[in-house]
Amino acid sequence: MKKIIVVISLFLLVFPRFLFAEYFAEREMKMITTNYYQALIDEDYATAFEMLFLYDANGRHPVDGTTLSNQEAKEFYMKKVVYGKERYGLWGRRKIRSQSIGMGE
Repeated sequence: MKKIIVVISLFLLVFPRFLFAEYFAEREMKMITTNYYQALIDEDYATAFEMLFLYDANGRHPVDGTTLSNQEAKEFYMKKVVYGKERYGLWGRRKIRSQSIGMGE
């Protein structure tokens, strides 16, 4: 009887960790993504850059990161920000949504 109680209590202690492990990882990724896009909307590019995980797409594994120095990566990122602002206008949600459905302002 004691063995059954020990097994059940261990199961109840360990199983929820496996059940909810993905939930916490997904929640963390959602928060990072939300903070990144909010920083873009607020035009706080330094904060947005710190949220990014940069990696090279030329045959390297994403876990390996990038071969660029931090300064080169910031310059590359700012070129992309300028391109995005020129191409799509403001980063604000209303501007992006109106253009994405073809209505414009």
